[in-house]
Order: sequence, then C-alpha cells, then structure tokens
Amino acid sequence: MSTIKTDTYNTFTYKKDRQRAISFPVGGLGSGSIGIAGNGCLIDWQVYNRPAMGTRNGYSHFAVKAQAGDELLDARVLVSDLEKPYLGQVDERTMLGMPHFRELVFEGKYPMAELSFLDERFPGRVTVRYYNPFIPLNDRDSSIPALFADILVENTTDRPITYTTAGIITNPCQSSFTRNRFREGNGIRGIHFTTEEIDKGDVSYSDFTLAADSEAVCQEYWFRGNWRDHVETYWREFASAKPLENRRYENGKKDYKDTGMLCISKETAPGEIQEFHYVLTWNVPNCSNYWSGLDISTSNIHYDVCDRTPWKYTSTAGLPYRNRKLNGRECYTVYFPVNTVCH
Repeated sequence: MSTIKTDTYNTFTYKKDRQRAISFPVGGLGSGSIGIAGNGCLIDWQVYNRPAMGTRNGYSHFAVKAQAGDELLDARVLVSDLEKPYLGQVDERTMLGMPHFRELVFEGKYPMAELSFLDERFPGRVTVRYYNPFIPLNDRDSSIPALFADILVENTTDRPITYTTAGIITNPCQSSFTRNRFREGNGIRGIHFTTEEIDKGDVSYSDFTLAADSEAVCQEYWFRGNWRDHVETYWREFASAKPLENRRYENGKKDYKDTGMLCISKETAPGEIQEFHYVLTWNVPNCSNYWSGLDISTSNIHYDVCDRTPWKYTSTAGLPYRNRKLNGRECYTVYFPVNTVCH
C-alpha cells in the first residue's frame, strides 16, 4: 500500500523560505523539461528545443476537491503560499488569489519530487509525486518527453469521501489558432492539444497531451470570456458538487490560449489512500539553428525517442500502445504524440 510521508525532514527536504528558489526539472533526458516550483507551480517550460528559464504556460496547474454525497466539502489548487511581495488578484503565473494550501513540505530526491500539502481546512491528506522517466542503463525510455504526476489522497476523516483531482493545461502550442480535443481508447483518456495552422514539418510545430489511466471527465475548453471571466467560471464549475460538463468550441480564436481540464473522481473510505495518475507529454520534433547566427536550417532534426505518430483512434482498433517498464511499474506508451501512462 502507498504511504504518505509528512514527518521526514532531511537535507533534501525544504520548508517555507527554503522553497523560494526551487525549480525541480521533470522531463526526459535531452528532450526538455518543466520545473516544479517550491510552492508547487509548474514553471520553466523548457520544451521547445531551447532554454526558457522563467517561463510559465498560462493557467496550467493541478487541483483537488472533496465531496460527500451532494455536499462540497472543500476545493483547492495544488499550490501553497508564496513569499511576499504578491498581488491580490488571480495570477495565471502563480495561481495567487485562488483557494490553495497553507503550506507544503517539498522533498526533492532526483528523479522524484514529493510535495506534501498541509492545510487543516481540507478533509484529507494530499501528496503529489512528480517524477522523471529515469531508468538507469536505458537511455531510450529515459528520454521520453514527459512529466509524470501521481496525486495521492488519504481520507483522514471518519466517513466516505469522493475526491476529484483535476489536471488543467493551457494549450502550449505556439500558434495563433489552437485546438483541444478529447481522445480515448484502451483505458487511456486525455486531451490532445494541437494547432490548426502549422504544418508538421514546420520548425514551430508542436503538440501536447494530458492523459490519465482512469475513468476521466474532460472539459476540452474553459469558458472564453473577458477579463477574469474564464478563470472565475472554471472555479465555479470545478468547486461544485455538480458533475462537470464538457465545453467545446469548433474553431480556434486568434491569439487566444484556450485551457482544457481532465478530472478523475474516486470514492475513498476512511483511512484509505487513492492514487490519481497523470502524464503530460510533448512532441516538438523540429529544431532550427537559432544560436549561431548563421542562416543554416536544421529542420527535421528529431529526437529519436519514440514513434511520433499522432493519436490513432478507431472504433475497432482503439488506441495503439506498447508495454514499457518505468521505475518498476508497468506502463503503456501511447502514441498521441508520445504518452506513457502508468498502472
């Protein structure tokens, strides 16, 4: 059975002000990474074949809620307090202004970062484990361009509670027109983030997928609104005991970064621990020589990591996959574009 640790403190454990400068890189060897900040934010999106320290990707984050029957008990984004100075409005870079956890304990031991969230107002104990696809003596699988996130929730109350986790990703494709689409097959469910206007051979082409290996509910698009309408509508819809409904827009909106959400719900008995598995993968196959100042195109330089065929879903064949071993756990590498979902 999985255990959740909150009382182990050593030289790799960081609390409060010691978390201020943390950026724990998660991603395949040589295929890019996303940083996990000391407060749990997703930062430093270095997935576009070039350095990108200090970058963020819209409202991308994880969240959790608890409900008993038709009663919502609590809902929070999976980040903790930031050190001052800070502003009093919802900030897409840090999720400031959203209900969050008072504190977390950050334990960073490569290839895994374990974040234990602490808040007496939330009816349960939450831990998030972010880890790299690092397998000694296996460079191919260790280079899978992916961020793995396991969310563990322990019911510390004396009654059954249904916990729902949410993975929220703003479409990371660098394009004026983007598209979010739900896909499923062979027990895998996810949102495929693509572009509408860029050829796959273009140096700026990319596609991403957020996937889960459990029964999941998808909202392909947040509400498109002005000012803060989109994030306020998201929170009203997620922080509710009502079932989440999908929203789809058929066409991209010029220069508008749409956000999608993938939710997993599990009923949890008192004292029980449930695991929620997510994986975020990226496919940025083309690279140009931007660093030398020479007019030399090196397009079609591809990371030789895995087959990069798009999601191939049919009603008969389902989702192609192949078995892999990752950190001792059986995994499926799903080709949309390159997604490894653990069981």
